[in-house]
Amino acid sequence: MTNTERCNQLATRIRAPKFKLGELVRDPHAQVGRIDAIFADYQAALDGFHVPKGWYEGLAKRPKTSKEGCWYAVVLIPEGAVLVGEDDLEPTAS
Repeated sequence: MTNTERCNQLATRIRAPKFKLGELVRDPHAQVGRIDAIFADYQAALDGFHVPKGWYEGLAKRPKTSKEGCWYAVVLIPEGAVLVGEDDLEPTAS
């Protein structure tokens, strides 16, 4: 897909992310961290976040978030950054 085609595809799905940069969240494994980056969809996450090839397909349990949903880089305390889909995150008290 060309950049122009990708831009047109993204323009058809304009939406506001549920979480904001720096927001404290809980991942599906009950680990707490802060939002470090927001991606328009899984492809944007692949382009902007280091994800090993075949990561999504290799997951034992599929995320609730579709590949077309928003994805977030979350810095876990103290482990490091992970990629989590919007529907798989929960807000926590700041």
